[in-house]
Amino acid sequence: MPKTLGRASVFLALSVISLAALWLVFLFFSPVDIAIPRMSARLAEGQAEELRTAVRTPIVPVVAAVQVMLCVLVRTGLNSVRIFLTMTAVFAAFAALMSSVAKLLGYLDFTERAAVLGGHVHFTGWGIAAFVVEMLSFVSTVIGLLLLYRPASNAYIKHVRLLRFHARSEAWPRER
Repeated sequence: MPKTLGRASVFLALSVISLAALWLVFLFFSPVDIAIPRMSARLAEGQAEELRTAVRTPIVPVVAAVQVMLCVLVRTGLNSVRIFLTMTAVFAAFAALMSSVAKLLGYLDFTERAAVLGGHVHFTGWGIAAFVVEMLSFVSTVIGLLLLYRPASNAYIKHVRLLRFHARSEAWPRER
């Protein structure tokens, strides 16, 4: 197995594990920004309710478990596993990117509303940490996908395919 395939599986596994860890932190601690209620209590309640309902969706741990399993299986050299791993990684990267964009847009919206009311909103430590983890997960996924399709990885998968083909052709009884 080439190093690039091993590194790709590690990058992809770490990216989805970091997203699952972030999901667990938000699930159990459900942080709510303290500065927001000063600006608008109704708006803060709406955001807190959105955080509680949106974060509790069980798709994150399911995708994380499937992707980690695929990261282990991709080392066997099966192209179908590589394709499924690519699909789950793209889904996780898209979710991380959209979540980061939503956090930034929410912050800009709160800042604009606070400016109208004559106040200001600070981006909390939870928000910054979540944004950094999600962006690192996105970058890690992109690096992992690039390594997954490097020429060395492609050659390994092709070699495994040929070995499996020859093993199957030798297993079949030959007609004389």
